[in-house]
Amino acid sequence: LRGKDQELHEASAALRGAEERCQRLESRAEAAEKEVEVTGRQVEEPRQRVKDLKLELSSLSQRVDRKSAELASVMIERDELSYKLEEANEKLSSATEQMGILKAAVEQESSQRQLLTLQHHGLQEECDRLQSTVEKLDQINTENMLAEKRVLEYGDISGDRISTVASLGRSQRHVIDYARQMVTMSLEDYNAEAARVAELTDQLSAERRQLERHLEEVDSLQRRYSMLAI
Repeated sequence: LRGKDQELHEASAALRGAEERCQRLESRAEAAEKEVEVTGRQVEEPRQRVKDLKLELSSLSQRVDRKSAELASVMIERDELSYKLEEANEKLSSATEQMGILKAAVEQESSQRQLLTLQHHGLQEECDRLQSTVEKLDQINTENMLAEKRVLEYGDISGDRISTVASLGRSQRHVIDYARQMVTMSLEDYNAEAARVAELTDQLSAERRQLERHLEEVDSLQRRYSMLAI
C-alpha cells in the first residue's frame, strides 16, 4: 500500500507538472495567436495597399493608352496640316509667280496702250494735216477751175490742164480717205487692246483675291501647326 501511495504521489506530481507545462503551452499558444493576429493585420494592410496600387496602376495605364491614342491622332492631324501647309506654300508660290507674270503683262499692255494712244494722236494730227492740205488743194483747184474757165473763154489753155488739176484733187482726196481709214482701224485696234487690258486687269484682281485667300489659309495653318507643336 505504501508503494502504491508512492506511485500515486509521483503520478500526481507528474500530473501537476504536466498541467503546468500545458498551461505554459496554452499561454505560449495564446501569445502566438495574438502575434499571428497582429502579424496578419500587418500583412493585410500592405496587401490592401498593393491592391489599391494595382487599381491605380490600371487606371494610369488606361489614361496612358488614351493619351497615346490622342497623341497619335494629333500627329496624324499635324502631318495632314503639314501637307496642307506645303500645298498652300506651293499655291502661294505659283500665285506669286502668276501675279508677277500678270503684272508684267499689264505693264506691257499699258505700254502698248500708251503707244497706241500716241499712234492715234499722230494719225489724228496727220489726218488733220491732210484735211487742211485737201481743203487748200480744193481751194486751189476751185481757183484753177475758175481761172481755166476764164482762160478757156479766151481760148488760151486746153482742157488737159483742167483734167490734171482735177486728177490731183482726186488723188489728194484718196489720200485723206485712206488716212481716215487708218485712223478708224487704229481706233478699233485701240478699243480691242483696251478691252483686253481691262480683261487682264479683272483677271489680275481675281488672282490677287485668290492670293489673299491663300495667304489667310497659310496663316491659319501655321497657327494651328504652332499650337500642335506646343
